[in-house]
Amino acid sequence: MTHEEAKILLNDYFDEILSVEVNTEIQIHLSECDECSQYLFSLQDLMKKSDKLPRNIKPPADFWHAIFNSLSDIKEESIKQKEENELKEAEKITEESKEEKEQRKNRLKAEKLLKWERKKAVLVQNLKKPWFIYSLIGFVSVVVLFFIYNSYLAAGKSWEVRKLKVGSDSYSEVYANLAENEMLETNSITRLQIQIPNLGSIFIEPESKIERLKSNKIRLLQGAILSMKNGAKEFLSIDVPGAEIKDYFLGGQFRLDLAEPKVSILEVIDGWVLVEKDNLETLVLPNHFCKIMADSGVGLPYHNGSSNELINAINDYCFTRPGNEEDLISILTKADVSNSVTLWNLMKRVTRKQRDMVIYTIFGLLGDPPQGVTDEGLRTLNPEMLQKLIEEIELKI
Repeated sequence: MTHEEAKILLNDYFDEILSVEVNTEIQIHLSECDECSQYLFSLQDLMKKSDKLPRNIKPPADFWHAIFNSLSDIKEESIKQKEENELKEAEKITEESKEEKEQRKNRLKAEKLLKWERKKAVLVQNLKKPWFIYSLIGFVSVVVLFFIYNSYLAAGKSWEVRKLKVGSDSYSEVYANLAENEMLETNSITRLQIQIPNLGSIFIEPESKIERLKSNKIRLLQGAILSMKNGAKEFLSIDVPGAEIKDYFLGGQFRLDLAEPKVSILEVIDGWVLVEKDNLETLVLPNHFCKIMADSGVGLPYHNGSSNELINAINDYCFTRPGNEEDLISILTKADVSNSVTLWNLMKRVTRKQRDMVIYTIFGLLGDPPQGVTDEGLRTLNPEMLQKLIEEIELKI
């Protein structure tokens, strides 16, 4: 590894995001290069000093802006050096002769063919062995039994649907039964209640439409629903455009409104609710809202008493200018204690360097961390420490 290549990767080495092989090459280079060793020592020394900073002092409004400007200059220089190296590598590849390219292409083709022939030979040998035949029969039997169970035995029971008087829950009459893969729709003067065994009730507001997908899962297609699950023994899951809404704990109460065809608003009244989009999980606590846009993803949850300035900053950061550093600074400077749930979820969406700033802001608002929770644990998103912190946040807001 050259000096220039090592210099570009030093920040990633410090963040511990490189592979073991690249880490080893960097360590060898550091043992031989005083310049890079001194640079790494400076980063480590800076991190140690930042850990000793007081946590109960909120930084001035332009504090993070100055830091981000410095980081941006470093980032631009790293990108420039990386592009230069990639350009040199591309020039080397273009110098390769046609004959060499053809030889390399034929060699790769021959390697793939040889690998396939070896797999085929092993498969033929296994087909002749009794244990393989019995295993194959067992696998096919399991698949058949699963199909039979899923098709005939595991189908959920019908849900009883009652018709309610608009504006009141006191009057109701049996309206219909809702089976799996069926839809339910209300008009402008109809409000329905679905009684789900072991779960609770779901209220379908006027001019709404849902589809029951399977046992305890539905899809909101139009309008709004209110979920009330006191004493629930099973979990509920609701699909909306762009995300899936799930119970985090059994029970609770929340309202889900499909305000526009691709825009949903979740309001959690009681209990904890999990919003999943791809590999991102967003945790929403009581008295919090969360906006979901099918084309842009899941927004950060915000307290129902949050200022319009903070809500606008959150929407800009999540939807208008995703990941924008200025919007991130605006969130950090406008947040107060009641917005700690917002900051907790924000930790999962920022880079490791930005995560230090979010952690600093959280403890500046809450005070010392709960017992067993450390800065380093939160930097690495340790699940146990994150759970302890969100439980502490719920007590303080």
